[in-house]
Amino acid sequence: MRILMLHNFYQHRGGEGVAFAVESQSLRDLGHVVDIVTLDNAVDLPQLNPVRLALRTIWSISSYRKIRNLLNEKSYDVLHVHNFFPLFSPAVYDAARSCGVPVVQTLHNYRLFCMQTGLFRDGRICEECPKAGNALLGIRHRCYRGSLPASLACGAMLEWHRFRKTWLRKVDAYIAVSECVKQKYVSNGWNSETMFVKHNTVTPVPEVGSGEKNNFVTVGRLSEDKGLLSLLDAWEWLAKDTDGVPNLVIIGDGPLRETIEREILTRELSHCVTLTGRLSLDETYTAMGSATATVLPSVRFEPCSRSIAESFAKGTPVIAAKIGGAEELLDDSVNGFHYPPGDASALAEIVKKLATNPDLASEMRQAARQKFDTDYHPQKDVKQLVEIYSAVLN
Repeated sequence: MRILMLHNFYQHRGGEGVAFAVESQSLRDLGHVVDIVTLDNAVDLPQLNPVRLALRTIWSISSYRKIRNLLNEKSYDVLHVHNFFPLFSPAVYDAARSCGVPVVQTLHNYRLFCMQTGLFRDGRICEECPKAGNALLGIRHRCYRGSLPASLACGAMLEWHRFRKTWLRKVDAYIAVSECVKQKYVSNGWNSETMFVKHNTVTPVPEVGSGEKNNFVTVGRLSEDKGLLSLLDAWEWLAKDTDGVPNLVIIGDGPLRETIEREILTRELSHCVTLTGRLSLDETYTAMGSATATVLPSVRFEPCSRSIAESFAKGTPVIAAKIGGAEELLDDSVNGFHYPPGDASALAEIVKKLATNPDLASEMRQAARQKFDTDYHPQKDVKQLVEIYSAVLN
């Protein structure tokens, strides 16, 4: 099979870029021909003035011509789009349609009906735009980058392609990264029959860790929607326990970093909470593998946290707020625990339970790696991806 895979990298690389790289390489390893075409916001955005960028976001004639030429040069079976925003634009769908090549679009977030992409605003879950059926409130609240001009451009893109029925007519199949993402799209008008669910994977598969350190780790972007302040609330509660408090390692960087550093000092948690900043992938895996559990305290509809698959690959259980994709990705009381989002006391009780029960932690470590091998292994992932392509072609 010959696939053209397309991705617009963000200025700050994240999980979408990793998924793009993993899938393209996994397909090649199976013997499929995969060509990639990319644009990079960090490189290409500074070359465009605001007006030109706004127009290109809505429909890019240069992207249309580029993708049409590429598709005409070789006999591709599928165009697989990971992210078209903002530089490629939905014009890539029209290019594929003009060449008779089917389109598969991966849904890593909620961008096609939420310009903020995460259904989260001002410290709370927000689904106002989907309920209103338009992007006007998103523009009013400056939901894209906190900028009115940028939100106008993003809102115009969403409304124009809603009017053209681009999402329904120009895409042959969608791959949602979790059942949660699928249901959000279906409830907002997408056809469930064209929607497949495929979770994230990890490759190369890391070795199982030992869990020798009595600490807990959290990995990700330091932002308000990740629930990090409630995580500190839980550790503040644990620090008052006379039986001692396990260490917490916070790995990542982001807009909330200074706040987190200040809160650690203000709450007098420096003896048990460490903020490392961004680490390399190998360093992150080592920290995960040596931890008792990975904690994911997100308070938004997290689409499909890659940290869960990574933690399971290292044989480390996961404690996750029961919201979004995390609700389906782990088995409660088997390879991890769920708790109500934002409930610091419930989280603290689970942490204490695992930290003081090594036999339970050991059982969960085995179950975590078994879950990875059964549900998230790259061999299963790429097989599922090929099956989706075949279903589209048939």
